[in-house]
This record gives sequence, structure tokens and C-alpha cells, in this order.
Amino acid sequence: MKDTNLKRKRDADLYQTYLRGLEGGCFANASQAAEYVTKQPAPQFYISSREINLHIGKIQSGTSLIYLNSMSRKRVWQLYDNYLRYLSEHPDTKLSRERILEILVEEPAPEYYLSWQAARQILRREIKKRRMKWTDK
Repeated sequence: MKDTNLKRKRDADLYQTYLRGLEGGCFANASQAAEYVTKQPAPQFYISSREINLHIGKIQSGTSLIYLNSMSRKRVWQLYDNYLRYLSEHPDTKLSRERILEILVEEPAPEYYLSWQAARQILRREIKKRRMKWTDK
């Protein structure tokens, strides 16, 4: 993920998902928390329309996405499927591919597309950040 604003938003949203799970007693430890949050729906896809447009261009040209980690590939393929579905539901659209993708990346995602290890690192960082704010008061 290259866009730092998207990364910060994803991390903050992941932390909010963690807090909801914590309040609901959905996990007993940090590993379970990380596993839990990765499987929860996400408010958006946390990828820029420009970046996903490049990946879809590669798919359409027959280029492999092997350079992406497995979760990023899964997210790209989900958005590609969403893009194809959009085209089939709107056959007369005059929107460009990038404009369609701008719409699609803002829609809720079925998951955060993170490994539990990555989620655990993000949660540690977010918890630490919030502890620092509390101790600075």
C-alpha cells in the first residue's frame, strides 16, 4: 500500500474493528484479535483507483500478479470481479475505467485483506500510539 493517507485510515479503521470485537468479547488474546479483525468487513478497499487501474490493466493484458503478496492479489481480483459486475449491470455506462474504480474502491470490502501477522503489527502500533496520547495528558 503506497498511499499513506489510505494506510492511516485502514489502520484506524482496523483499530475500531478491534475495539468493537473487544467490547463484544470476540477474542481472548492478541493472536485471536488479529485473526478476528482480518475476517471482518472493512469500510472500503484501501487502495487508490489509480493503483487498482494499473493492476486491472495488467490482468487484461495477461500479465501475472505474482509480484503482489497473496492478500493484495486477492483484493485486486475481488475488485476486478466487482469491476466486471459493474460493467455487466451498467452496459451503457460512459464512465472511464478509472472513474468506475474510484466508485468501487470506496465501497465496503468483505475483509481487510491483511494477514493476521500484519494485522497484529498494526494493532500493536495503534494501541501503542493511543497509550502515548494517554500518557502525554
